[in-house]
Amino acid sequence: MRQLRAEYQRGLPEQVEEMARVWRALVTKQWSAVEFRGFIRSAHQLAGSGATYGMIEVSQAARTLQSYAKKLDATVRPTPEQCANLEGLLAQLRKAVKVQSKNPSG
Repeated sequence: MRQLRAEYQRGLPEQVEEMARVWRALVTKQWSAVEFRGFIRSAHQLAGSGATYGMIEVSQAARTLQSYAKKLDATVRPTPEQCANLEGLLAQLRKAVKVQSKNPSG
C-alpha cells in the first residue's frame, strides 16, 4: 500500500493541473456544461481517492470544490464572483497537494 500511495502522491500535482487547465479553458473559451460536469467529476474522484490514500487535506479541499461547483447551474457560465470562488477553491486544492507532498505520512 505504501508504494501505491507514493505513486498516487507523485501523480497528484498533474491531476490538479489538469483540472486547472480544464477550468481555464472553460472560462476563457466557450462554456461547456459537459466539460464543467467533467471538472466536477474530477474533483469528486480526487476527493474519494485522496481519502482512500489517507491524504485528508487533499480529499477535503477537493470535496469542498466539488460541493461548491455542484451547486452551480452547469448550463450557464458562472458569474465573476462564482468564478473567483471556484478559483480560490482550486488554489486551496493546489495548496493541499503541496502540503501533502511536504508531509507524505498524512
